[in-house]
Amino acid sequence: MRSSTVLTILFFAAGCTNGPAVSSLPFVTAPIGSDATFFGAGTAMTAELVAVQDSGYVFINSRDRVVFAPFASVRNLRIPTLRRAVSGTPSEANRRALRLASRYPQGVSPGILKALLARRSQPAVERIQ
Repeated sequence: MRSSTVLTILFFAAGCTNGPAVSSLPFVTAPIGSDATFFGAGTAMTAELVAVQDSGYVFINSRDRVVFAPFASVRNLRIPTLRRAVSGTPSEANRRALRLASRYPQGVSPGILKALLARRSQPAVERIQ
């Protein structure tokens, strides 16, 4: 009985030191989405993951523009919390993980989208093909 208690405590202690530290994931401690890298429109891109919608992703790209990328146009999407790259339509498990890493896990309402666009003096969301 005593040895099983000691083993349990050791497993819990070991589990507390494995995995990424909160300080290495800025989107956990600040109101931003995870940095994402992917291929879209024939080029490599880096962007902030703003939201995951039913048909694609909303990003703020490196030019500070709000863009929408349909799942079909995104290849090799990588974010710090996913263990593998995502291409095409993500599985439900990957979609949940991506949402949690986005700035707006609950999705982007029309009001929030309007505010994001206004802040950038952008008339509409740009679409990546």
